[in-house]
Amino acid sequence: MRAISSGSTLGIALEDWSGDGGTTASIGQGRSTQSVNVGEVTVFVNLSWSRIDPMLKNGRIVSDEPWEIDSDTGALKPISMLDLNGHDMVNVRAIS
Repeated sequence: MRAISSGSTLGIALEDWSGDGGTTASIGQGRSTQSVNVGEVTVFVNLSWSRIDPMLKNGRIVSDEPWEIDSDTGALKPISMLDLNGHDMVNVRAIS
């Protein structure tokens, strides 16, 4: 299952799975029974907490503004201005 909001995660999938080639199983009981595809993927197990910016929904930016995604934190950052959100700059050698 893909992480689509902040929360605990089990790891990172190391390969894609399209849903084809697996088996079909039924989960639930009574009227709430659902049929799902079951398969295998290789996963790097890393129990952690993923912090996903609320501006992302299903892997897409939910704003018309120009943004970029910080590759270290996953946070959305405006391209045209610097917003420290009330935080201090630390370990800054120079600003040019």
